[in-house]
Amino acid sequence: MNALVNKYELCQQLCGLYNSSRGCFHRQVGICRGACTGVENAASYNLRAQKALDEFVFSHDNFFIIDKGRSEEEKSAIKIINGQYAGYGFFDINEMGFGLGAIHESIKPAVDNNDIQVILKVYLKNNKEYRIIRF
Repeated sequence: MNALVNKYELCQQLCGLYNSSRGCFHRQVGICRGACTGVENAASYNLRAQKALDEFVFSHDNFFIIDKGRSEEEKSAIKIINGQYAGYGFFDINEMGFGLGAIHESIKPAVDNNDIQVILKVYLKNNKEYRIIRF
């Protein structure tokens, strides 16, 4: 979070990283543009904040993230629909056939939230053995 605050010159206080009644520390040293003190208008600030948020969420694509499973014959799948986490599951690669039906059927539905979006972004950044299958 600190890296995004620095990259987009966001306010530490408005991002929940600093608590003060007189603006954030970054404002005092000239890094923050002053959204916390009313110097910068909300529209300008929100454009940069949205760019930072976009780094946390997926595009509006539909795809599976396929990786190792719990055994040699098994793969794991995470389902993303319209850029939102839709669930996960495991499937046997020997039973997959020629379509994506086995993967779709293996998914246990789940609810998306900001935490899972961040976890998935970090996972994709730190692991390189997964495959993306768009549908």
